[in-house]
Amino acid sequence: MDNAIYYIEECLLCDPFDYSMHARHGEVAYAKQQYNRAIAAYSQSLRLNEASNNSRAAYGLWLSATKALAAVKKAGGSRSGDGNSNGSVPGPDGANSDYKQIAAAAQSHLARMYSGSANAHLLDMMLRGGK
Repeated sequence: MDNAIYYIEECLLCDPFDYSMHARHGEVAYAKQQYNRAIAAYSQSLRLNEASNNSRAAYGLWLSATKALAAVKKAGGSRSGDGNSNGSVPGPDGANSDYKQIAAAAQSHLARMYSGSANAHLLDMMLRGGK
């Protein structure tokens, strides 16, 4: 998995404006439970392409922020959800609110992407935990 991140980062050096490669970078970082790195990658993907064809990055951003928030709460408010410092780690005092804001922004972005869709209510249910 470490090699995957290395090669994705090499690809990003060749084409830093490839939103789908940033989303892929987020997926691999998420799989390694490096939630802060995943948040950074998904955020960059959404900066490059906010269109509805990039819902993968918006959902990944929401999922990563939610998991990072849970990891911070579980650790009693410690520094990060992924155990490493990669330059995108919020400080210990603001971690909860940062992750909450990121998750809320991603949720709002997803809602905009799916507004008017027949499946909008399913998205809402999924983001609320099936309630």
